[in-house]
Amino acid sequence: MLRREDLSFRSTTFHSNKNCSGATALEQYNKNEGANIMAKATAYCKCETCGTEFTRTANKGLRAEADSWALWAADHYTECPACYAKRMRSEESKNPITALVGLDVLNAQIVISITGNTRPVKDALKSRGYRWDVPFETGLSGILDTGTRFNACWSKELPAPKYTTAKEFSEAVSSAVSDSIRSLKEIIPELEFKNSFTQMDYMLFCDMAKHLAEDDAAVASAIEALEKPERPVCYPAGRWNGKFYGRPGSWRIYLDNTETSISDEDVSAIKNYKSALAAYKEKLEEIKNAN
Repeated sequence: MLRREDLSFRSTTFHSNKNCSGATALEQYNKNEGANIMAKATAYCKCETCGTEFTRTANKGLRAEADSWALWAADHYTECPACYAKRMRSEESKNPITALVGLDVLNAQIVISITGNTRPVKDALKSRGYRWDVPFETGLSGILDTGTRFNACWSKELPAPKYTTAKEFSEAVSSAVSDSIRSLKEIIPELEFKNSFTQMDYMLFCDMAKHLAEDDAAVASAIEALEKPERPVCYPAGRWNGKFYGRPGSWRIYLDNTETSISDEDVSAIKNYKSALAAYKEKLEEIKNAN
């Protein structure tokens, strides 16, 4: 059995140094430390643009793999985060504003992302429900490519139309996208529009929307089959704390801060109703949470 004390988590640091033999450093480290598992590597890098030093880290399954990565990263990460962001903004400002339509196949959402020089229209985009954030991963490639770094942009999610038939669903999706693009062109007349999903993405999107629609129908049917308890006519009308005071034959409640007498029969009817209502709500939550 593998025990916690059998595992070691070690950190390896390498600095960017063109005059130092990386192979020699690696050989010496391996000679002294040996091969371990659960290794963290840290590379100290230097930005070629502004000269700032920054670090890059990675967790690797093998010690040798971590060592190799640290050596490689120290020489290949040559742009600090600040300069990268500045370069991206500069390049983006030269690009036309484009609406990319993607499909979130896991949640059955249409995702519209706006790229390009959006700074002049950011307030108008915000007023139309767009937010500045890293958008949802879209398509099959977005789900599988967990290592990709997505840049923040203005984006908005549209829930998939209710699935009825394949033809009606397709028409509803097209209509929803067209309406959104039309709204965007009111503030960005020069807006370009592109679909960023594949035929496979659309098939998965349709399947998920159909599955969710079937789930919703099953939940609605189960809820409709529940018998909701009927409130008795003797139930207090007004502000009431739900408490009874006294004893059989001499019950009273406080309704709108006024003491009011209530019969044994009414007390029994109200208690039965409250118990049945609690059971109904519990069953309702079970049905809703089942899916």
